[in-house]
Amino acid sequence: MLRSAFGLPTTTEVWIRVVGVAAFYIGVGDWFAAKSEAQGSFLGTRYGRTFALVAFAAFAALGLVSPLLVLFGAVDFAGAMWTLAALRVERRPV
Repeated sequence: MLRSAFGLPTTTEVWIRVVGVAAFYIGVGDWFAAKSEAQGSFLGTRYGRTFALVAFAAFAALGLVSPLLVLFGAVDFAGAMWTLAALRVERRPV
């Protein structure tokens, strides 16, 4: 349903559900990190989120995925930079 809203093909393969479960448990971990103000966790995600953008761009350049996936990576990367900026504003060591 959500995939078709973005013009992505539908699938009956289980991998999309596996990725959804992984995203859910990563989100739960991030929720607990936020509640405990675990700055190291937030700072660490900027590397993974940057890598995801680069990987998605490479996949699109190789024709393996729709270029739309790069947009998802770019939005996530922007969120990572926003988090970094917010931590710097709080004047906590980064």
